[in-house]
Amino acid sequence: DGKFGKAVMVEEGTTNLLTANQSSVETNTTGFTPIGAGTTLSRDITTAWHGSASLKVTTDGSGGYKGFAAILGYTNFVAGGTYTISVYLKGTGNVRVFMWQASPSLSIGTVKTVNLTPDWQRVEVTVTMPNPLQQTNYGIRVDTGGTPAQAITFYADGLQIEQKPYATSFVDGTRAAETLT
Repeated sequence: DGKFGKAVMVEEGTTNLLTANQSSVETNTTGFTPIGAGTTLSRDITTAWHGSASLKVTTDGSGGYKGFAAILGYTNFVAGGTYTISVYLKGTGNVRVFMWQASPSLSIGTVKTVNLTPDWQRVEVTVTMPNPLQQTNYGIRVDTGGTPAQAITFYADGLQIEQKPYATSFVDGTRAAETLT
């Protein structure tokens, strides 16, 4: 604590492995993959946690496992490394958030189930990557799970993948560590 109840925050350096567009959907939906037939992805400018847009995900309820993934090639990851994914979500229904291996399709580590609300909430999941890595894509996956099938709309923003055992504050690029002088 500082004088007058104030404090100094020293933010550590970090790198968000996702592209700037995948992090905050400011340009378009490039870098996002719809999961499941009957899933529609669009850039929405009516609501955003960061910047002026978010990713709008609409599922038709014709079956389970519908949502999206923000993926990167395996060369972005270190075998056996610890990574934390985080994403801000809001909407209706329930979704699952996890680190995803694209081929063969499987979750890595913890799968977190989230009850969506009308307010933005940050969801964080920390995982240890496989050793050795498969030569496939990895990334954040958010989906409706298997049953019951849900016809829902939800929004995602402030996506981050960082090589740390915990989430830091959102950054859509690289943040150098601050130093006190």
